[in-house]
Amino acid sequence: MTRVRDTQRSRVYGAEIPGQQIGRGTVPEVQAWVDQITGTSWWRARCPVSKIEVRNGQGGSSARAVYSTIKLPLWARTDRVVLHEVAHVLITHTCNGVAPHGREFTGAYLALFKRFIGGERYETQRAVFRERRVKVGAAPKPIRSGARPRGECGQCGKPVVLATAWRLRAVFPTGPIAGKISPPFCTRAHLQAWVQDHTVRY
Repeated sequence: MTRVRDTQRSRVYGAEIPGQQIGRGTVPEVQAWVDQITGTSWWRARCPVSKIEVRNGQGGSSARAVYSTIKLPLWARTDRVVLHEVAHVLITHTCNGVAPHGREFTGAYLALFKRFIGGERYETQRAVFRERRVKVGAAPKPIRSGARPRGECGQCGKPVVLATAWRLRAVFPTGPIAGKISPPFCTRAHLQAWVQDHTVRY
């Protein structure tokens, strides 16, 4: 599977404005805010993920989004960082073969920023992106009624329909995939190969 180069990553990071801490910065407070986002009709119309789990990322140097889970160190529990990771979840489940911080990501990020932060801070973020020449795509559009969200096989990259793809909840106690939902797979053999690879690695 060919990996798309993330050529805009440093430019996006350098153009993000400071965020504001969510409450006292506790995981339950951040989870409550994320639940508000995923509970809106706006989100439900654009992403098949109904629940994003927020986990404590203490000990890590960066925030991370993996499938439908985000891990946040204490310093990252701001509205801006959370929306950044939520945008990753959105494009992971709705776009195939795109750069992690490409046009699709920035389009989703600004759309989330506008809807869930808005006001002067949104206008400032949009202006800084323009000033730093960050490439921004279109805002995510609602998934067509009756459409079947697609993903990419985690082993070979072949497009798959998420509703019918082979998938499992990983049960590994440690490592980056602990407790995560696996990627989708086009065949059972590819799922088994992925499990074997990760069992050996972690």
